[in-house]
Amino acid sequence: DRWTTDCRGHGGPTRGAADPDEDEAKKIEGLYRRAARSIERLSQIDMRTPNYMERLWLGFEDFHRAGNFADSNRLIDRYLALSPRSDHSRVLLMQAKNFAAAGNVNAAVGAIDRLLLMDPENPLVPAAKLTAAKLPCNRGTFAAAEALILDNLYSGRLRPDSAVWKESLIELGTLMFRQ
Repeated sequence: DRWTTDCRGHGGPTRGAADPDEDEAKKIEGLYRRAARSIERLSQIDMRTPNYMERLWLGFEDFHRAGNFADSNRLIDRYLALSPRSDHSRVLLMQAKNFAAAGNVNAAVGAIDRLLLMDPENPLVPAAKLTAAKLPCNRGTFAAAEALILDNLYSGRLRPDSAVWKESLIELGTLMFRQ
């Protein structure tokens, strides 16, 4: 646990802060990767304890931060198989982002579709729609991406002061500029 805490305390590049140089970024990714592997080993030992699901969660988050999307998705699959369905929304969104970052657009769309079909009233639906609008398959089809973003902006689920609403507005502007 100390190693994981030390790694988490190291931080990572944040928005608005000066970007670390490339060597520093690789060092941080390496720390997250080592932490994730340690957490994964620990979770295998803790499999029958109440900490198991929390360890899986920490592991797939650290693999995601380290850019190791395949290992993150491997732990996500294990988490989805064992967790209650009510916990799946955030995990499916993370899985979609992993697939998208790895270039597997079809799998990303599949994870987002599962989230949307499973719980259309979930508060994460607007973030999932924004993620879907950013996928390359929707970049080529302006109308599909625009429909997802406009739903975020005008459905009444989001307020103009929310981060997802603001990001949706920026993405709409970017799409319109590209068209």
